Amino acid sequence: MLGLLRRRVLWPLGALVLILIVFTIQRSYSSPESSVAHFRALDKSDSLGHVFNSTLGFEDILVVGMPSRTDRRDGMILGAALSELKINFVDGVRGDDVNEKAIPVPKDRNNHLKGPVLGSWRGHMNAIHE
Repeated sequence: MLGLLRRRVLWPLGALVLILIVFTIQRSYSSPESSVAHFRALDKSDSLGHVFNSTLGFEDILVVGMPSRTDRRDGMILGAALSELKINFVDGVRGDDVNEKAIPVPKDRNNHLKGPVLGSWRGHMNAIHE
């Protein structure tokens, strides 16, 4: 009985100690190349250096949203500031404000975009035009 109890306690304890030793050894041999600081310090001439700027390598980062939703805009501004990103806002469009002649016609003519989906489509098309 005592031998069985020792085995039940010693095996998990031994496995835990072994795992801790492996993690300690692995951590001591880890190179600075795997750290985030290394990637931030990349030279601009490096092939990936251009994506570590305030627009992630793109010309602009556009955020499509309704002007009335200041809560969402504030959240995006705070997130961009914390991430050191530069964003530009494009005003969203209400689906009711889209001219009926501007609605794309699908193959199934009875299944066209409606309501908020139509407004979202128009807002993204406006962002593409910018």
